[in-house]
Amino acid sequence: MQASEKHAYQWVIGELTNWIQNIKTSGITEKDAVFEYCKTVFQEHVETRQIAIDSAGNQLENAFVFLENTFGAGQELVIFLTELHTNFYSVWLLQEWDSPKYYQYNESLLFGEQKNKLQEEIAAFQRGSLLY
Repeated sequence: MQASEKHAYQWVIGELTNWIQNIKTSGITEKDAVFEYCKTVFQEHVETRQIAIDSAGNQLENAFVFLENTFGAGQELVIFLTELHTNFYSVWLLQEWDSPKYYQYNESLLFGEQKNKLQEEIAAFQRGSLLY
């Protein structure tokens, strides 16, 4: 188990323990009332999580705009995208947040890589060293 998974499990266990304690403290005993309490608290967590995702996503978009305005579409964007791809939390954010700027630059870099690969293959073919 990775440290991030362990941390997530510990957080969930802590939250559920708090829910149980709050239910006992408030004197809720009926099954439907317990379910409503859990549903409400869970929905609050979902909304808080979505607010955090939206905030981080907007900050990501602002970072792209800053890089565009400051450096253009140069190597700084390549470095930024590389860092995004190698960080656990940024990869998670990119799975949760639809970032038009990310897709725009990631796609253009992939086209750039394909272009470089094709140029290498053409050069190898011209040298006679490309084998099929």
